[in-house]
Amino acid sequence: MELEAQCECEKPQHGVKAQGEEAKRQEREKTAQHQEAEAQRKHEPEVLRLQPNGGDAGPSQAPRGHPKPNSSAFSRYQVGDDPDVFLSIFEKQARRWKVPDEEFMMHMAALVEGNVAVVLNNLPMEQAVDYKTFKEAVQLRFNLGSEFFHNRFRTTVPQGIWESPCTNLRP
Repeated sequence: MELEAQCECEKPQHGVKAQGEEAKRQEREKTAQHQEAEAQRKHEPEVLRLQPNGGDAGPSQAPRGHPKPNSSAFSRYQVGDDPDVFLSIFEKQARRWKVPDEEFMMHMAALVEGNVAVVLNNLPMEQAVDYKTFKEAVQLRFNLGSEFFHNRFRTTVPQGIWESPCTNLRP
């Protein structure tokens, strides 16, 4: 009997203790959630900065309705690269993104370095916005005229296709 009375006395204290522990637990959860939300808020600008197009779900739309690519969507020209190949790849990528010809040069300045950047820098401002003028200046600077392509065509040997069909036959 005495034992039961002692247990009954401890029950109210146990209930108060449990409520206090529950309140502490809820406070800890609230603090953890607050800290997590704060960390997320601080982290979001960095995540958006690292995403191409600044965090948009897809390519941003230009006023005319065609996708507007971030310049990082294009291949970069690096010193030692073939300027003709670079320009060809750039044109194909721009067409894939449906960039109008008059907007090609908006992306070009961020993509070139070395002598190609010098060519772009040396063009007068009125001509620096015209891709065809820029391409002609690059071809002139790197001697990429018809003679260059004629020699390249004559000296390039395709591998494997000029062999006789009979050379790979075995009895």
